[in-house]
Amino acid sequence: MNFPDGYYYAHLPTLDLTTHGFGIEGAKQAALDLIKLWIDEKKNQ
Repeated sequence: MNFPDGYYYAHLPTLDLTTHGFGIEGAKQAALDLIKLWIDEKKNQ
């Protein structure tokens, strides 16, 4: 998959999840948001 210039992937290998965001900081924030969502989902199962 190709993103416009400035977008970066963030891969979380332990959880086997991948996300993306604009710039490195955007990708890091997207990864943190994804981790929080993953934790919330596991708590509610």
